Amino acid sequence: MIKIAPLTKLYQDVKTTLANRYNSVFSSDTHVDGPFTTQCADYISQLINRKHTVMTTSGTNAITAMLLAVGVAPGDEVICVNYSNPASVMPIKLLGAVPVFVDINAYGCMDLTTVPVTAKTRAIIVTGLYGDSPDWDCIKDIGLPVLNDSAQCLTTLYKHKPVTQYGDITALSFAFNKNAPVFGTYGSVSTDDKSLFDKLKTINANGYDNSNSVQISHIGINGKTSEDKSAQCLTSLEQLDVWQTARTKIAEHYCDVFGRRGVSVRSSPDYSQSNHHKYCIFTKDKKRFVELMHQQGIECSLHYTYDFSKYKVLNPNTITYARTNFYVDHAVNIPCHQWLEHNEIEQVAETVCEINDQIGVPDIDSLYS
Repeated sequence: MIKIAPLTKLYQDVKTTLANRYNSVFSSDTHVDGPFTTQCADYISQLINRKHTVMTTSGTNAITAMLLAVGVAPGDEVICVNYSNPASVMPIKLLGAVPVFVDINAYGCMDLTTVPVTAKTRAIIVTGLYGDSPDWDCIKDIGLPVLNDSAQCLTTLYKHKPVTQYGDITALSFAFNKNAPVFGTYGSVSTDDKSLFDKLKTINANGYDNSNSVQISHIGINGKTSEDKSAQCLTSLEQLDVWQTARTKIAEHYCDVFGRRGVSVRSSPDYSQSNHHKYCIFTKDKKRFVELMHQQGIECSLHYTYDFSKYKVLNPNTITYARTNFYVDHAVNIPCHQWLEHNEIEQVAETVCEINDQIGVPDIDSLYS
């Protein structure tokens, strides 16, 4: 089976370096907040053009920490995307705040052209999807705390600058299917504001700081990270340039083949340079497409099937989010990871084309109307 995220191949790439680092970790009595955690945080800060970084146990915890750091409280409204991984919106509800949804644009990223700010709005979470950036200039004067959910945007550029440098705080994710993957989950929060950085450190440690005397100063989460996981994350980050080059070449090859064979591909806006986190195509019947691909030994993913505004546990409303509906019905991700071999790339491309001929493409004009 050609996998979306083959962890066995990740292990082959990192095992030698990781074994040496694990030997160092487990020969020490410092398993939390040790040298690998510091190195990893510093590496991320430099990579994403931020001054300060705190490692945390997942992208979800990173988003939760951001919300707590800017003072989101029960009853506050938080503007967020209507279509993403549920982790983009669940922390809002967990804090008793109210998610206020906006649609995605034609490129699958959060549409920032119109944001529903009210007197109750406390913050906005800006989410980039599929490895592309939203149009940040649309909210440059919004006057709210801006939280950058870049869980899918590591190395993505917005107008030739790292998208991760935008907003008051940036959250990253290093889960198994990310551009810099780990086994399980991991995350980080970064900022240029020293006071926010100090808050984030405390929040991530269950709200207390015992560096001098134990003080409980914030509502917090258990996001303290371990040295072994930081060693994993650091090892993947050190390979990121090589991995990104491979992803880009595969994506470019797919675009060339699919452009000639009539496959409908999600495009990137001219202001965004994608990191190819996901390679998304559109098909008339996404579930049938995935079934047929699986029969041919190729794993695909239905990212995503959620229209958040229609779920009772979130904040349901009667608004129609047309582009969310289009992606829910038609968007499928195919393998585009750095470990694909030449014959596998050709197999994926040819199989996509053959199944596309069977199923057909949706009305793409409706996406841009």
